[in-house]
Formats: sequence, structure tokens, C-alpha cells
Amino acid sequence: MLDPMDVSPETIEAVLNGMRPSIPYAEPEMQDVHIELPSLSLIGQSGWLCHVCLRVPLADRRPWSWFGCERCRGVDVRVASLFGGRRLLPLGQHSIMNGLSIDIHNSTDLQAQAGADQMVAMSSAWQGLDRWHEHQIRIHVAQWREEHGDDDESVTLTQWQERYPPDSMASAMNYATLLDNHFPWVFEAAPQASDVLWLAGVQFDE
Repeated sequence: MLDPMDVSPETIEAVLNGMRPSIPYAEPEMQDVHIELPSLSLIGQSGWLCHVCLRVPLADRRPWSWFGCERCRGVDVRVASLFGGRRLLPLGQHSIMNGLSIDIHNSTDLQAQAGADQMVAMSSAWQGLDRWHEHQIRIHVAQWREEHGDDDESVTLTQWQERYPPDSMASAMNYATLLDNHFPWVFEAAPQASDVLWLAGVQFDE
């Protein structure tokens, strides 16, 4: 996988022409991360915690940053498959990362309008994701303060993940709650998306 900063114009053109499913991207490992309270911003690091589960640090690699960790993006792919798509929520910073682009050179007026409508919908979904993230920050910090007191100005990533372990079930439960709170139409259109075990990829023997 290429570093996002090494993506060439040829690669972007290939994506725009439907030759590749997404921009190549490899998440860098973030070590010795400290998390500031109460903002949950990363101290000394350019990035943020996953906007869905608030458990995994993600690097700011504009314009190819992710707002969702690998597990949460995996859940999103499962739900998107119910609608025949690659992505449901805009967990990528760039529209191409979310499977959306407009070929302005070859589009008909109708195609261009449809693409513009998709861009507007994606912007609205970003706003819903931001509202979820802000609300979850308040909930998580309140839980931490209740259990550990008000003295801590920061915590290590290790301490945070001991309290909030990053795993498939956590991603599935947070993703499902996110949909329920901000995108309830998904459950109405695809009831299977409300099955947390299915979202987490849990399989049972027949």
C-alpha cells in the first residue's frame, strides 16, 4: 500500500475513471499517544480518535485522512453491502475515499446533478457524524470522570483502551447506535443492519 502523500495524479485519475475502488492508503502506527481531557484530542500528535468508537487514534493525513478506524470501516462496508454500495457513512475525508466522485468532463447534465445531490447528502452525513462524535466525547469523558475523578488532565492510550477496549463488538455496537440516533432510515430499509452480532461478523455454527 502507498503512503497517502505519495498518491500520484495518475492514481487519482484512475479512481475518477472507476479503474480502482479507492485511494491506496496505509494507516500509520501511532505510539506513545496521550489523550487530553475533556476534549479527547491527541497530545503531541496530529490526528483524532475514531469518530465512531472513540477507541483508536487516527493520523491526520489530509486530504486522505480517515474518521473511522479499520474495524468501524469494516462494519460500514457490511452495511453498505446491503444497499449494493462500497460505503454508507462518509468515514473518509475525501469524497473519493467514500466511493463518490464526479467526472466533470464526461458527465451529462443529469449525471452531474445526481453527483451534486450525492455530495450534498455526504455533507449532511458528515454533520451527523460530527454531532455523534461530539456527543460521545461528552459521554465517555463523563464516564471516565465518574470512575477516576476529576484530577486527570490527560490519559495514556493504554489507560483509555483498558477502559474502552477496541474490538469488533465495540465497533458494531457504536456503529449501530450511531445509525439509530442519526440515520434511522437505514434500519427501516435494511433491518439486518440493526443486528449487532451480524455487524461484528459473529457467525454461529448451524
